[in-house]
Amino acid sequence: MQTTLTSLGQSTRRKTETSDPASGVWKHVFGHVKGLVYDGQCIQSVPSPLADTLAAFTLSALERYPGEVQGLSGVSFTSLFQELGVQDEMTASFCCRFLCHILPSSEALTAIEAEHLEGQIIHAWFRCLLQLPLSHEGLAELTRAVGKLPEMKVILRNQTGFGTGESSETSLQLFIVSLGRHHSSLTKFDESIQFREKVQKYLGDVMKYVDQVLKNGGPSDLLRLAYHVAGLLTKHCYKMIYSKTQPRCLFPRLVDQFALPLPNSKKPVAPLVMQCIKANLHQFLQGLASLDFKRDEFIRRKIKQVFTTYFRLFNQMLQTASQTSNIPTKNPFMVVLKGSCLSSPTPESSEFRQFTIEIIRESFLHLPQPPANLTATLYFLEQLFRKTLAPSETARNTPVLLTAITGCLLACNQFSPGSEPPEIRRQATNILQMLLGACRTEINSRDVLLPHLRDFLYSNIPRAQGLVFKTFETLATFDPDLLTGLIPAGKQAMIQLEQKRGVGNDMQLRSSFKSFLSKLGHSGEVTIAALDEEENMARQL
Repeated sequence: MQTTLTSLGQSTRRKTETSDPASGVWKHVFGHVKGLVYDGQCIQSVPSPLADTLAAFTLSALERYPGEVQGLSGVSFTSLFQELGVQDEMTASFCCRFLCHILPSSEALTAIEAEHLEGQIIHAWFRCLLQLPLSHEGLAELTRAVGKLPEMKVILRNQTGFGTGESSETSLQLFIVSLGRHHSSLTKFDESIQFREKVQKYLGDVMKYVDQVLKNGGPSDLLRLAYHVAGLLTKHCYKMIYSKTQPRCLFPRLVDQFALPLPNSKKPVAPLVMQCIKANLHQFLQGLASLDFKRDEFIRRKIKQVFTTYFRLFNQMLQTASQTSNIPTKNPFMVVLKGSCLSSPTPESSEFRQFTIEIIRESFLHLPQPPANLTATLYFLEQLFRKTLAPSETARNTPVLLTAITGCLLACNQFSPGSEPPEIRRQATNILQMLLGACRTEINSRDVLLPHLRDFLYSNIPRAQGLVFKTFETLATFDPDLLTGLIPAGKQAMIQLEQKRGVGNDMQLRSSFKSFLSKLGHSGEVTIAALDEEENMARQL
């Protein structure tokens, strides 16, 4: 049938009128063949022959372009192409095969450009990639053809690599990244709005295309691709797929269905799904971080949900992996904070880092908690501050974390010898050293930190008593001048506790306080001498 139509098409090029045999094929065969497309069983079982035959009919219709096929009202190249080549109702396998026949034709491309159909082709290609295995015959050919479309060339801006390999996944990634780059290059508001609308047409109903893959947890190649595409869209196209006034826009649906399936499901997450989440979570976080989280409560809530769901889990996994393997593993939470670790971080990177530090403080540093959980959090913070090149960033985070990390050290001091959990003391000490070390060069940092330490002192001394001063001894080794400012409050807290207990001088508590004072140089020695004199006078009375 396809050969017959091809020869008939060649015949019509030599004649001004359509030949009688061709008219007969159109009249008696076309309607029957086209009807098979809407037979679900038929199009599933023999999509390739159907696509081949209908593509031949469509190319044959070019001979009458822009008019209709003779004798068939409403049937033209344009109508056939739009109905058969780019509609979501057609199976991806059929569309891919159909387009691979049409796009190599220079005459067809001329008509496609004239009818402004390139955007619909890009959309059909995008859908085919999401719904067909990457090894599917025709995908690479279709990708190469789409890369030659003028509209796609404008988006790609002469980037190399699109459509050059056997796998189309690289081309898909280039496309999505280029969408974000092109949108960022637009300077006029109306251009930005128009391109946003165009992108939404390119993408179509993404969630519909991957719905079955997500529900079934596979096939594995399509599941991995779906997560990769969702992550790329979230990271690079957030401005085009998110609107604060449109709750059902694509961005929150991607985050909820791909990055946050755990709270919405009662059944355990399949290992493959968890692998996909772990591999792409940094992209979801980067997209969320790029939006106005300071003023958009929805975005703030989603970021907190991601942390609550995965922060401890992934850090425990990565800490274990680091202890058993020399191969570095990518931490999605570290990746999203990478910009804040540079020597000159942007204000946006710094703001997001501060927000995440506050989340960590509120959700993961409360005591008591299982040592394994706390160790995972401290592991992350230790790595973060070691990677941070700007002391000002660490100093900015210090007021948020100082008392929480100091509390971890106090908790260690409360254990009897031999029963203390491993690692926590070392981790907390290292973090405190980096926090206080960064603050020593910052103007007014001590004025900011002293109130936090006083609050810690007054809150904990009724319960921990002298162990609070023992904990402060460690801090004094890092910044004795800062802790010297705590002497008056320390003395007052000690006396108030003694008065509350009504037993006179507590020599054990005073011994702990003096041990702390001994680490504070001259000011500490003066205070010790004054305390000794007061105690001698008290004994003489």
